[in-house]
Amino acid sequence: MLKLRVAILATLVVAGCTPGNYNVNVGVTPLGSAVGVATPGPGPSASPAASPSPGASTSPKPSPTPTPPAFDQKQEQASAFLAVGNGTRLAQSFVVKRSGNLKAVALRIKDVGPERVPTLAIIALNGDRPGTGAPLATAQLSPGNQEGAWVSAYPDPPLPVKAGDKYAFVVSMDLPFAVYAGADLDTTYLEGTAFTGLTDGSIFWNKLGQDLTFRTLVE
Repeated sequence: MLKLRVAILATLVVAGCTPGNYNVNVGVTPLGSAVGVATPGPGPSASPAASPSPGASTSPKPSPTPTPPAFDQKQEQASAFLAVGNGTRLAQSFVVKRSGNLKAVALRIKDVGPERVPTLAIIALNGDRPGTGAPLATAQLSPGNQEGAWVSAYPDPPLPVKAGDKYAFVVSMDLPFAVYAGADLDTTYLEGTAFTGLTDGSIFWNKLGQDLTFRTLVE
């Protein structure tokens, strides 16, 4: 019996138990933290949703190039320049090709300055010559330059016209010096011709063998 107790005591000493304390304390390992068992860590942090990249920047489309006005009548050649002013005026007859409002008449004028601004008047024809009635519309030609640039006159209000109407425009300047209007041979424009006259009250118009360089805008 003594030998049995000694053997039991020896077994307890080997197992690390002391006499009088036979309770084996087993540490409780939290679930999932046991040795050899990987503890699931927090999931990969979800990266914030990628903001949609802004679309490719679209540069504003260039404005379309304005369409040049379709002139109702034009004679654009200028092989010579004729004097206006210093007692002389010029006229040009023409035929309207479409109905609408005559909004502008342009000529090639040179030697125009701030004090040299010709007046343009639209008048009815008397036969094939400029008439003597009151002007139907008047305007001043905008300043040009020394090289014979296009300058325009804008009747205000625009003159209502119909296709087939015949008119003349008269360019005059009551100053003791002249400016010069472009002109070309009379065969260039077949719907009318140029005239020259005096500014002393005379109603006589001398027909020229030329056409003034001009454009008319009817819309």
